[in-house]
Parts: sequence; C-alpha cells; structure tokens
Amino acid sequence: MPHRNIINGTADYMGLPLSMTCKNDEGFFQDILDAIRRNMDKSLERHSQVLFMLFTFSYPSNDHANPMDNIILPGVELPRGNEVFSYFLNQYIRRLNCAGYDVRYLWCREQTEGCDHCHFHLVLWLNRNEIQYFRSMEQIDGYWSQALAHFGIVAHGADTAGLIDRGRYEENGRIQYYGLTVHRGNQQEYAEVFQRASYVAKVASKSACPMRTRSWGCSER
Repeated sequence: MPHRNIINGTADYMGLPLSMTCKNDEGFFQDILDAIRRNMDKSLERHSQVLFMLFTFSYPSNDHANPMDNIILPGVELPRGNEVFSYFLNQYIRRLNCAGYDVRYLWCREQTEGCDHCHFHLVLWLNRNEIQYFRSMEQIDGYWSQALAHFGIVAHGADTAGLIDRGRYEENGRIQYYGLTVHRGNQQEYAEVFQRASYVAKVASKSACPMRTRSWGCSER
C-alpha cells in the first residue's frame, strides 16, 4: 500500500498519544495510524473486550556476532520479498480464527540502516472473551520456524528461539508478556493500546523496502 501524509512534530494524533521513542523523529505515516484506529474500533464493535499484542519477527543470521550463528542452511540467501512472512501470517491467522479469536491484524516491514535483511512488526487484536489461557502465544515460535523451514532457510525442527520479540507489558501492576486488554468504552486503555501500536507507523526504517514490495498491510473486512 502506498503511503500518503506524514504526521510530525506532535505528541498525539486525533487526541490519542503517539509512541515516544528516539526512532520517531521522522514522524508517522497517517494511513497506518488510521488503519490502527479502524481495526481496533471494528474489533471493539464486535467484542466487549479485546486482547492487543505486538510482535517483531526477525530472520536468522549467520553473522558470527549473532547468537543465531550458523542456523541458516548453507548456500541459502534470505528472500527480498514478503513471501516467508505472508506464508507464516496466513497459517497463524487461520489457527487463531479456528480457535474463535476473530483476529484483526496489521503488519509492517522495516529494515534498519546497516542491517542486511528486514524484520516485520505484527499487531493483533483478538476476541478476549474467548481466551482463558492463550496457548497460541507459545505456538507462534513454531509457526515462524515452520515458515522459515518451508522456504528452505532453516532445517525442519531447527531451534529458532529468539527470533520473535513479544514485547513487555504492565497490567494491573504486574509485568506480563502476552499483551494488553482493552475494554469497550475504556478510553484510558484505548489510548494506551493506540500509543503502543502507533510505534509500527513510524517513518523510520521503512525506506529500504524493494520496489513493488508491500511495506504494510492489515485486515480489511
């Protein structure tokens, strides 16, 4: 999807706080911010409480300074397109929907300056009413590993632990790693989730996307 306006020089967008990190100096893409609001609103229209999660997916590296040293199969080059992540996303979203979580999602592709390959951010909004214990959180590593193996990047069954950053959250005074709950009508929770999700809308790190390759996408239904 092509980008349009850039929001810069402000700490909020439409009355909602924006992510405040050193990476946000270049501003935020307005179309991604709008998509975050649209998907969160649609999820809350359907469900009284929604679970928000933000993940970052990385490819393995054979850099000797990297803890994932020698995990990539010999002679394999990492793909320039989004085919590996698209394969993972289709498989994982299907799994979540089969469990009744009524998923809405938004993803962005980024590439840090000086890094040889890209990484992906994934925002999920799930029907919190259907979740007692979210086992799919633990299974996400396996789905990413299967996608890498499907395209011959790693061996089947390879230990790819450490390639997914789940984030860190505080809820009800406790630190946890499975996301935040936002209840319909709770503006404080809504604002906190929007602020966290807005991080993926930052302009920084998105200029390295190859031609004719999508840099982001989201649920449209």
